[in-house]
Amino acid sequence: MDKGLDTRKMDSWERYRALSDLLDSYADLSEYGDRKARFALVVMGALNALNVVAATQTNILTASNGLRSGWLGLYIVGYAALSVYFVVHSINTLRPRLDLFPSSHGGKLAGSSGLRFMADINPADATIYYQRWTSATVGQVTQEMSEHVQVLSRLCDAKFTTLGRVYRGLLGMALLTAVMTSALALERLVR
Repeated sequence: MDKGLDTRKMDSWERYRALSDLLDSYADLSEYGDRKARFALVVMGALNALNVVAATQTNILTASNGLRSGWLGLYIVGYAALSVYFVVHSINTLRPRLDLFPSSHGGKLAGSSGLRFMADINPADATIYYQRWTSATVGQVTQEMSEHVQVLSRLCDAKFTTLGRVYRGLLGMALLTAVMTSALALERLVR
């Protein structure tokens, strides 16, 4: 058997290593998504601070022009609602998604070797759990690893779908802030 052929099947240890690498890359991808969500919250905080400072200027709030103060009030309410909506999406991006992991009600998961998932590990006695490992085959371990990879893939997909919404909202908030600050700067120049 020529190990150099690209068409040969992987042996069990090569499958294990490939799955382990994939599992690590999805875990890194999930952490990357969390960092992006935290960064979005920092940028939202800066945008919100800029809007609060601008909106609380006494000369803006006590404007004699009723039309201008009506638009400003509408802007403040709309921006605040948008801000809260996307902060909630950011939090949703960061939330644990344990519901994506298999769970059991006592004992082992059906069809599982009981080696890798918390639902199998936590209820098991230490001796029983160790015995599972001593009798496990490489095929059983790689099967559970492949299931674990699928769970992390679903987790990353859900996280990045939500993160996409967060960044679209962040862009909208930045554009609204730019419009508001431009309008305020133009008004100062005209006076």
